[in-house]
Amino acid sequence: MWNAVERLRHDYPHLGSAVDENWHTRRYTRDGLIALAVWRAELDTGRQADPRLEHQWQHALRDFQRQHDDIRRSLRGAVERHQAPDAW
Repeated sequence: MWNAVERLRHDYPHLGSAVDENWHTRRYTRDGLIALAVWRAELDTGRQADPRLEHQWQHALRDFQRQHDDIRRSLRGAVERHQAPDAW
């Protein structure tokens, strides 16, 4: 999967901050990129032969990038983990 995501990074450099050096540490980013990489591989190998799926894949790529950017802007940093109160 690492190599497949690296291929996405190389082939689609406009992904930008979604594929930074910490992409694998953020669940949304990791899961989204892996799903896109699997889909891309299926298109490239002919496993998904319907040419209309290429258009859907491009739309999914743009959608992932937009959502990723929105999430990053809204978080403005790492989410802190809190300890449960003693009485919890």
